[in-house]
Amino acid sequence: MTEFLYFEPLLDAIRNGYPGRDVHFGLWNCNPPNLTFSAAQENLTREVVSRLGITEGERVLDLGCGVGGTMKWINSHFANVHITGINSSIQQLEICKELVPIAGNSIDLRLGDACKFKHEQTFDKIVCLEAMFHFDSRRECLQRMYTALRPGGTFVGTDILFTRGSIPDGDFDDLIKTLQFGYGPWPQPELSVDELVAMLSCCGFIDVSCTEVTKETISTH
Repeated sequence: MTEFLYFEPLLDAIRNGYPGRDVHFGLWNCNPPNLTFSAAQENLTREVVSRLGITEGERVLDLGCGVGGTMKWINSHFANVHITGINSSIQQLEICKELVPIAGNSIDLRLGDACKFKHEQTFDKIVCLEAMFHFDSRRECLQRMYTALRPGGTFVGTDILFTRGSIPDGDFDDLIKTLQFGYGPWPQPELSVDELVAMLSCCGFIDVSCTEVTKETISTH
């Protein structure tokens, strides 16, 4: 797999000693104005993982696990959980191998396609933190996650959505071209929150809800 444009400098930085492992937006909510970006990223990780409601003994899948930031958080804050990370990048998985299971946890790393990955057992919880736009199809990866989730399990994810009109028309097409070139494939670049919720429901998910955090994350850029 060819790395996305923004991953190459991060991978170089990590190889040169950079300790950060989060590759996503920061969440600035009810925090001091001088909060660092890395602390805001940790806020988002904490918020997403807290919504999973992980309990002891559960099997947790991180789909599109990047360089291991979310898995590192779960490994550090929960005991006796079985963590699986799936990624299509060998380079990123090599960095994930630095994670050492603690507190009776296990960490299983797999090279795989988010829309076609295989699983021998179902998972109690699945997280996909700011990765779905990297996959060839949101619908296919959501359907695959639904299949991999045990009945009554929980999926929590974050996504970045754009609708024409939210950005000046003259800039919208250029933005989408840039995203698909450097951050892609970014399927369905024009997708509303309602359309994403409907997609989740069509894939079989129930009790679907969505929280918009545009204002809380916009400081990232």
